[in-house]
Amino acid sequence: MSYLKIPILFVKSFLLAVRSSLRKPWTIQYPRERPKIPHGYRGREVVNHETCISCARCMMVCPVEAIDMYHPESKAIANTPDEIAKLPAGAVGKRRPGVDLSRCIFCGYCEEICPTTPKSISLKELYELAETEYAKMKHPSTDLKPEYVEDNPEVTLP
Repeated sequence: MSYLKIPILFVKSFLLAVRSSLRKPWTIQYPRERPKIPHGYRGREVVNHETCISCARCMMVCPVEAIDMYHPESKAIANTPDEIAKLPAGAVGKRRPGVDLSRCIFCGYCEEICPTTPKSISLKELYELAETEYAKMKHPSTDLKPEYVEDNPEVTLP
């Protein structure tokens, strides 16, 4: 008796597979369709060099120490207040924040503590951050400019 049910179950499963394959997909067809990002989404950081005053508050408030201060002229990197004191004279107005995206937890503290208006460092709605090499996750401040992000909206930063 159970052998007679096998062809019937086979036909039912085949018809179910055909019906499911003709139906519209339930999932978003990424990357052709982009998901709708909710307002207030905290993605990758962007630094506005015109408004940044090099105060290093963002670096000091970062709970995972993902923000470094870069001095472009001497190529020096500082991640603690003691290291900032060792930067060359005149570096105060020229240093800029850089972010290690492999350590960042996207908490938004850096944006909240920024004293400038508009904010010099802000979290944008950029969510494509996957990389194959660790070196590509560390971004000096030149890669965090808003112009760079606006010019290359579909590219994850190098």
